[in-house]
Amino acid sequence: MVLHGEAEFDFYGDLPDYETLTGMPDWTAAEFLNRYNVALVQGCLLYASSLEVTLEAATPMELRKFIRRLKFFRLLAEVEKCAGRKIKLRLSGPFALFSENRKYGLQLAAFFPVILLAGRWSIRAELRLRDGDCEILSLNHEKCPLRSHYQRWSSYVPEEVALFLKAFQREVTQWRSVPDAPLPDMPGEGSIFPDFSFAAADDPKKIIHIELFHRWHSGPLEARLAWLAGHPEVPLLLGIDRSLLGKEGEAGFTARHPVLERHGFFFSNYPGVDRVRRMLEKF
Repeated sequence: MVLHGEAEFDFYGDLPDYETLTGMPDWTAAEFLNRYNVALVQGCLLYASSLEVTLEAATPMELRKFIRRLKFFRLLAEVEKCAGRKIKLRLSGPFALFSENRKYGLQLAAFFPVILLAGRWSIRAELRLRDGDCEILSLNHEKCPLRSHYQRWSSYVPEEVALFLKAFQREVTQWRSVPDAPLPDMPGEGSIFPDFSFAAADDPKKIIHIELFHRWHSGPLEARLAWLAGHPEVPLLLGIDRSLLGKEGEAGFTARHPVLERHGFFFSNYPGVDRVRRMLEKF
């Protein structure tokens, strides 16, 4: 039975203006204010044309965990090793892209709380505001007391990744996932952090790495393909989102990049287990 005065809310209850707040997290005033301030920074990053992240004292394991989280958010970065344990990562911002910039911006903004987990960090972002002006957002761990609301990165695996690995373990016996495998040696390319690494069950020293390129990774993909064409001996597979193919399609794209015959495969949204298994067997 619909009571008098409630009909309007029942008819339009699925619209944002009619949503009813039925509860809220048990936050203190300080926790609420911290989340609000984190969201302000995230809102700025939606207008970034570039983002530079500096980790002041990252150990190799901490860097690997950081990049692993970066990959979880479908982001790519150029990694530069500086003096000591200082690392710089350069990411394109949503306003540097010609398409899909809103989705990419949301991913970049969602990644900011991961940066807060890093301990000694700093960021510098170039912001392209709506009036066309360029502003600089500069923050670091000393002057910015914000705290991350994410759990430590070692305990988090996105649902799509967890489902893929679970299905792979269930369906494929010839290969096993080795997330802590040594990083691939990439002559002249610097550090590359694969999304997945698999070792052959009958030869644990035989390790194949997989790097995924999603819909806004067009520039990095072309650079990686050019490098891989000159180093076909490297045990690296490239997974390419079909949204990157444009009008060429799979056949045209592969014809332009013959190295993909052995080193690449295509997927929609996320790779399938059987496709990955068949590509691993080519090695």
